[in-house]
Amino acid sequence: MEYIVFQHKNDRRFVLLCDENYNPITEEKSGQREPRNKALYVSFPGGFAGVYASIESPVLFVNRSKVLFSDPSWSVSVRKNGSTNEVIFSGLNSSAFEFEYPAVVLDPMDPWSEEQFDDFFIWLTNKRHDREFMNMWTE
Repeated sequence: MEYIVFQHKNDRRFVLLCDENYNPITEEKSGQREPRNKALYVSFPGGFAGVYASIESPVLFVNRSKVLFSDPSWSVSVRKNGSTNEVIFSGLNSSAFEFEYPAVVLDPMDPWSEEQFDDFFIWLTNKRHDREFMNMWTE
C-alpha cells in the first residue's frame, strides 16, 4: 500500500501515514518515507489534526473529518487556561468538537519561538482567514 506522509509540525522525528484519501492511519518515526509538500499535522489525545494543500484551498483534517478552508461553515478557537489550552471546532460534524491540550512551552533560547507559530491550534486560528496562506496552500 502506498501511503501519503505528513511531517509533524513541531517534532521532525515523527510522520503521519495516511491512506490515499488522506485519512490518518498511524504515526511513526520519520525515516525512509518522504513527507508530502505543504502538509503538516499534530497529534492530540484521541487522534490527529492537520492541514494539507489541495487544488481548491487548504484542507483541515481532524481525524477522518475534512473541511476546506474556503468553506465558511466551520470555525476554530482556542481558550487559554494557564498550562493547558482548549481548542473548539464547530462545523466539522453536526456538533462541536473540543479538547484540552498542554500549552506550548516556548524555548527561551530560540528568538523565533512564538506561540502563534509553535502552537498548531493558535496557528490554525490565525491562518483560518489569511488570504496569503490560502493562496500559498492552494495548488
